[in-house]
Amino acid sequence: MGSAPSTKKVSKRDDVKISENTQELAASPAKAALEEHRERLREHPEIQELLPGLKNAVQMLENESNSKGTTAEEVIRDIGDIMEENVEQALYNYDSKEQRRIVCDQLAYDGMVPATSRFLEKILSANDGRITADDITANTMFTILNIMTSMTDRSVLVCEQCKDEGLLKVLLLQLENNDEKDNHTSDPISYRTALMYIGIIYNCAKGGVGRQFYNDHKAVGIIDPYTKSTDKTIKALAIMTIAYIVEEDEQNDLIVADNAIIQYVIRTFKEAMISSDKTSIQGFNVEELAQGLSSLANHDKNKKIIVDAGALPLLVQLMNEGDEKEIYCATEAVWTLAFNDENKEKITNEPNAIETLEKLRSHDNQQIQQAAHGALWVIHKGNGQLEKQLSGNEERSSHLGDGSSIVQNTDHVMISYQWDVQKLMIKVKKQLEQNGFNVWMDLDQMGGSTLQAMADAVENAAVVLVCLSQKYKDSPNCRVEAEYAFQQRKEVIPLMVEENYKATGWLGAILGTKFYINFAKKSQPFGLCVQQLIKQLGEKGKANQVKRRQSVVNGKMTETDGKSVDDTCSNWTNQEVVRWLKNNDINCKPLQQLIGEDLVFLAQMRAEAPEFFYFYMVRNLGMKTIPEMRTLRNALDKLGHQT
Repeated sequence: MGSAPSTKKVSKRDDVKISENTQELAASPAKAALEEHRERLREHPEIQELLPGLKNAVQMLENESNSKGTTAEEVIRDIGDIMEENVEQALYNYDSKEQRRIVCDQLAYDGMVPATSRFLEKILSANDGRITADDITANTMFTILNIMTSMTDRSVLVCEQCKDEGLLKVLLLQLENNDEKDNHTSDPISYRTALMYIGIIYNCAKGGVGRQFYNDHKAVGIIDPYTKSTDKTIKALAIMTIAYIVEEDEQNDLIVADNAIIQYVIRTFKEAMISSDKTSIQGFNVEELAQGLSSLANHDKNKKIIVDAGALPLLVQLMNEGDEKEIYCATEAVWTLAFNDENKEKITNEPNAIETLEKLRSHDNQQIQQAAHGALWVIHKGNGQLEKQLSGNEERSSHLGDGSSIVQNTDHVMISYQWDVQKLMIKVKKQLEQNGFNVWMDLDQMGGSTLQAMADAVENAAVVLVCLSQKYKDSPNCRVEAEYAFQQRKEVIPLMVEENYKATGWLGAILGTKFYINFAKKSQPFGLCVQQLIKQLGEKGKANQVKRRQSVVNGKMTETDGKSVDDTCSNWTNQEVVRWLKNNDINCKPLQQLIGEDLVFLAQMRAEAPEFFYFYMVRNLGMKTIPEMRTLRNALDKLGHQT
């Protein structure tokens, strides 16, 4: 895959409107996160009392990390003491996850991560790349590394800083240069540092640091030798780390080919499921084990292996017995595993699996509800085929310059994206709309109804913008969208939203060699990217592309020479509406209060704002199942055909 072909300066055309603030675009997410942190602090005055002590400890570490020359022994001792008294104690003073996360985020904003990275490099440089056996230095470094292990386990912000400030790179280099990768019995210092290094790397992997970073730094190859360690704890951490970071390429295929990693994770999962606290002997809880399986399952070659190794009964049990986070992780893992044809049949035949997914579609938690909906859609529709494959729905098609057939049955641009880049995509959406394009974008993450709205949006799209990132590839929801667009033969324009990301696996197969527009490149202005996108879109998706009378037919705005839905039923009385509902087997009390004009408005809502229409069906009309929603949709379609 190549970048966008044009690298020369693009002149601003009179008909292209670009209003941008690049600094605001980059700063707004960080600014919003800081404001959110400050709000949480205000809600916890007991933590505010600790702030001066945290700041002083970080300041001492930062001052010494920036100083020149060898650090004196008494300074190292003082740093260890203040870290233990002011920081370590603060992390263990609170029982709630929220309080601990606030403390960790505050340390991140105070500069703990870059100070740790520089101080560690200074100590290593002074001791030939090792943490010395000197008790004072060793104890101080172990205190700092223990703090970093706790921080990365509780804060996504800390994990991102470990990547950005170079700490992860330092730790990987140390592990690579370690002479005792599989046997740590002879050197307790080497053992303890390796344990902490891998622990921090593991926490960052499950805390959101993307596979691209680990792939760029050859992390799988560095950590793989530790999976053969004679120490069970180091071995477990190494295996779980690889489960989170392994990517689809030849080198990593060789590493997972013997199935040892998958078998180990499932054995540990079984052990945790029978434990009273749902935690294995090695300290892994069922939530992170389910996440590890889901992460491994993102590698398509692993999907069948995971199911064959016995993961399904464990995941179904967790979906029934877990807390909300555990249920969500287990349900998402099943959804991810369902993107394999053989697995679909096995999930269908697994005792209580389908019944549990059906039950979870009505769960109060929106994420669980959406994961259950998604799993069922993929399981019941082969190869991701969604319910929108309706008979008798003829489609008009045209051809691109390369000869491939592209379905074009309406005039909007659809944005398919992963939630982390929503703010960027909203800005893109606004720019396109200012230049005359109709844009569809899911802004509300509406649970199960999103899938039906998405199917409508794909079918009614002239072109689909696919936002390329590792998180997009790993999201089963995004995969449903992209694969459905591919099956519908829609034109796809890739937008790069993660710097240096390379699409592999199913996403790479769909995109082939398409050129992308690089919204992730920091040196490329946002306005230039928008101009490139507008040029590539041409007239596709323009609001004024087709002027015609419109009616609602199978979810599409299509030409009609007959009477519109307005002419047919706008004058109906309430009794006529109730009769219509009965004739169409629609049992919905809120709809029984309507008159004809209300039905017209409902049909128009579906055509003009499909995402809100399906949201309204769930939230206001109380429709919880696909059959209920399908029945109403089909009945509204029939109105559009009446004359």
